[in-house]
Amino acid sequence: MYCFDQRSISDATFGSQENVSISTPMSSEYDGGDTTLDQRRAYWDSAFAASSSARRLARETRPEFDIMLPPPHETANYIVAIFPNTPIHLITEHLQYIKTKEWIDAQSKNLDIQALLVNAEVGRPRLQMFSFNIAFSRGGGLFTSVKMDSIFLKSFQNVGSIVVDIVFVTFLFGIFVMELVRLCKAVKNREARKHISKGWTVLQALTILGGIAVVVGYCVEFSLRDDVVESYEMVVQKQLQDMPADTNNDGIALLDKVAYMSWFAGNFRMVTGVYCLLCMVRFFTSFGAQPRLAVVTRTLEVSAFDIVHFLVVLAPTWLAYALAGCFIFGRRMEEFATLDSAVGFCFKLMIEGEYDWPYFSEENYYTCMFWVWTFMVLLNLIMLNMVLAIILDVYGSIRRETGKSETAWLTLWRMMLQLYRRRVWVNSTKLLEALPTMPDEIKQNDILDTFPEMCKEQLQILMEACHFQVTMDDLAAAGGQRAMKMALSCKLAIDKVTETVSALHDGTLEKGGDDGPGSEWVKKLADEMAEQNFLMQKLQNKLKLVEKHWQVILEKEAEEALDNQEQE
Repeated sequence: MYCFDQRSISDATFGSQENVSISTPMSSEYDGGDTTLDQRRAYWDSAFAASSSARRLARETRPEFDIMLPPPHETANYIVAIFPNTPIHLITEHLQYIKTKEWIDAQSKNLDIQALLVNAEVGRPRLQMFSFNIAFSRGGGLFTSVKMDSIFLKSFQNVGSIVVDIVFVTFLFGIFVMELVRLCKAVKNREARKHISKGWTVLQALTILGGIAVVVGYCVEFSLRDDVVESYEMVVQKQLQDMPADTNNDGIALLDKVAYMSWFAGNFRMVTGVYCLLCMVRFFTSFGAQPRLAVVTRTLEVSAFDIVHFLVVLAPTWLAYALAGCFIFGRRMEEFATLDSAVGFCFKLMIEGEYDWPYFSEENYYTCMFWVWTFMVLLNLIMLNMVLAIILDVYGSIRRETGKSETAWLTLWRMMLQLYRRRVWVNSTKLLEALPTMPDEIKQNDILDTFPEMCKEQLQILMEACHFQVTMDDLAAAGGQRAMKMALSCKLAIDKVTETVSALHDGTLEKGGDDGPGSEWVKKLADEMAEQNFLMQKLQNKLKLVEKHWQVILEKEAEEALDNQEQE
């Protein structure tokens, strides 16, 4: 038995010294040209000389053990090339030659068999790259893995895909311009640091950078595809001319280009997948502009902190059960053979809540019973339902705060209306700027006096929004939250005044307050009191209105009673 380091490399020529005879080439073997005996022997012997500075080194392996096998090198080291136009008797003689010369010997570590299959019948024409890797164990075993990759020879399937890509690039460029304008305004107002530190700005920057990476990746892929197509056309031309394989290296060059493009496309797919998840997060953030859709996003945002703290407790428990499962079941159960597979299988058990009891309890019955039952009770029944309880509690409170807000269809209709009335539609920024100059109780005439060009549709939308907000404030006040806030605010203010008066009386007050502008608690208290007074006044007006209605009802009843007496 020969033992070699799995990571050892060498560029030495190898093979047995046996002189193997080769049949003399005939002129009828290839239509595209002839070859000599020396050329053929040199071509076949090239399999025993390294093409790069690296040494090459039956059961299907499980995916988690792939990283433990000696990895195949990116470039082929000792190459045997077989072309489709080679006669079958030459292929047989070639394989017998490399077998006799011991191309696979005791030092072999990997055998990578690759082939290209052309599929031009279904959809876009493509090259199907087939890779069959065999790893030779030092103990005499064989471990195999199979991989299939598709390389499209056309970039776009139809005109629709081109239009979609153009729309994507257009929107990406529009977002980039908008964010650049906002950044320039922030720099002009000396608020650049505040603007950059916002979560929305960071998300927009990641979206733009990710979009640029995707566009650049597609451009690189287009370039690689053009190289593959050019090399493929050259190989096809040589095949049609029936050129001898002994002097044709275009097939190996095509295989190398396809392998490199396959590697790039595989990594680029990962980038594209992550960018799709990033776009999903941006969609969630954009949904916050619509009240009904914002319920879901706000629920996730508010409950995220509680869920993160909950995961701090869940993760060690989860990991402990996975480790215990490795010790209890790992010797005989494939699901617990390694730690990463045990963690994944425990997550599956926690979510599904289903398990094969006879399979688990084949050995160590009572230990298995303790592990399974405590896992189901603690993780599946208690902790998983606690996560649902956290989310549902937050969702219920946010849903009550939202009330009967406008639907998504109504929002879409109003957006279309704003687009139709864009010439007379007042910008929200102008409304906010004019708000401080308007009276405390704003009426329709006040708005029309400030913005005479405002259309009646926008005015109606504003009044409905204000009415809805007042209704929600009334509901909040009815729940006692406003009263509690007012009481606490008054208590804090009175406590602070009492402390200041006591300090003045005792002569222990060193200064009359903090340096700089005064604290804003008085202003906040005044705002709260003003808001509470407004609500109390509104409630008083409603009570007066109810009293008037009651008086009217009493007068009508008195009149009816008097009429009945007169009739009698």
